[in-house]
Amino acid sequence: LVHTLTAAIPSLHPPPCTASSSSSSCQGPTHGQLAALLAAFAFLVVGAGGIRPCNLAFGADQFDPRTDSGRRGIASFFNWYYFTFTVAMMLSATLIIYLQSNVSWAIGLAVPAALMAISCALFFMGTRLYVRVRPEGSPFTSFARVIVAAVRKRRVPAPASADDLFDPPHQSKLVAKIAYTDQFRCLDKAAVVTPESRSSPWRLCTVQQVEEVKCLARIIPVWSAGIVYFIVVTQLGTFVVLQALQMDRRLTRWWAFEVPAGSMVVFNMMAMTVWIPVYDRELMPALRRGPGKEGGISQLRRFG
Repeated sequence: LVHTLTAAIPSLHPPPCTASSSSSSCQGPTHGQLAALLAAFAFLVVGAGGIRPCNLAFGADQFDPRTDSGRRGIASFFNWYYFTFTVAMMLSATLIIYLQSNVSWAIGLAVPAALMAISCALFFMGTRLYVRVRPEGSPFTSFARVIVAAVRKRRVPAPASADDLFDPPHQSKLVAKIAYTDQFRCLDKAAVVTPESRSSPWRLCTVQQVEEVKCLARIIPVWSAGIVYFIVVTQLGTFVVLQALQMDRRLTRWWAFEVPAGSMVVFNMMAMTVWIPVYDRELMPALRRGPGKEGGISQLRRFG
């Protein structure tokens, strides 16, 4: 909304540039206009940062992972989420950019603002229907406890077997029970029972807590490799536009319509939009019948 106002209200943006036969002059923004623009960007960042990390997890909470249909629903939900997300991005890269380039920035920004208001209203209308799972505490606290307990008991002899570790019955309804693994055995000392460790959660952790930290340690290489991918994806938004600005984007010589440079990113989105339904409805059911796995193929092979 604030971003739309910066384009709609003349006092919130600089006046248009004036061109003459010999030169052109442009007046820069005032401090107040620049502050309004930066405030609009700040609200966009906070809003996107609050919604995007939570909507996937909230959507997955609507399915019961303890049932076969629930697990299949979660897998399908992620596929269709990215399908609808890509369709929305395609509309933004075509219709919205066309409005901004050929009609006005005020209308081009008002349309997504209105759509966001409608989506918020529809979301809150279904409040009574949602499954809302109460959090069980911060995972970062649990990770820190494992590290602190392992460091404090670094001189304690390593356990002879996993049966000697502190492994109470699993009570969580959110996190599945993780089987013991023999990797990163230095962390196992956090679950070794000593006389002084029973009195503090920072001295004694469960096997489940230790295995969660091990999972995090194992995924760090995958996460690190993803940095390169996201650098490339981020550059697509600017590199493709810069290349398109050098192109003749007219569809024909006789038609004055010119494809906006910002709309050129739509082609990789179209490829993803076409592929996801084929993947979810055709490929995955065929793979489930093959190797005998519920998900068709392992997560590692999917990444490959």
